[in-house]
Amino acid sequence: MNLKKRGISTVVANVLIILLVLAAVAIIWAFIRPVITSTSEQISADCLTIDLEIESCQVSGTCTGGESNCYDIRVKRNAGKGDLRELRFIFELTDESSRVVPNPSSLGELESLTYTLLYGGGIIAATSVDVAAVIKGEIVCNPIKAIVSCGPGG
Repeated sequence: MNLKKRGISTVVANVLIILLVLAAVAIIWAFIRPVITSTSEQISADCLTIDLEIESCQVSGTCTGGESNCYDIRVKRNAGKGDLRELRFIFELTDESSRVVPNPSSLGELESLTYTLLYGGGIIAATSVDVAAVIKGEIVCNPIKAIVSCGPGG
């Protein structure tokens, strides 16, 4: 027998394989972590828990300041925690375009309010309305996708 030929033992080979795998994982993580971090900053759990509902949208004849032609939009906030800073109303117009109207007032949990928005800014011919929440840090959540038609008696 020739005992002069020596190779790497199986223990050393397994340790080298484990070290190579750990190095590969560390290198991949170094590239993936910044993407995950920046994406998670854009997504907030508050967007998932804030539950808004448009109850009605009506064209009213007179606004509070004496102006004429307003939209009275009743919004209800259902149960769900979240730091709601403002609402953004998205009006769908007859020419299939849309206009976004910010409203800086907040809405408490389980509260309903009627928001009166004056015609103008290109929303005179709105056919429907949707609402999106703006939460802490100016993060705009997706609209609720429960579009309510606007019109007399809405």
